[in-house]
Amino acid sequence: MLPGPVTPHKKSLTGYCLSAARTVIPRHWRSAITPSIAEWYTEMGSIMRMEELLCFAQGRQDSFVRTWSTWVTFMATMPQI
Repeated sequence: MLPGPVTPHKKSLTGYCLSAARTVIPRHWRSAITPSIAEWYTEMGSIMRMEELLCFAQGRQDSFVRTWSTWVTFMATMPQI
């Protein structure tokens, strides 16, 4: 999923990706409509904002940047949905 060697920060980001999916999928559980990728992106953005607040409050800005820089770079290359 993520290029390069597996690091603790990439493992954390993968966990956030899965957590966002686990949040979005049940919203459409008994519906014929599947969750959209835009809905998943929105959930990832919410998780990122909460993680940013937590890391900055705890003085772990460097950890936040290392974990989320891959996601920010990915989103910068994606067309707007």
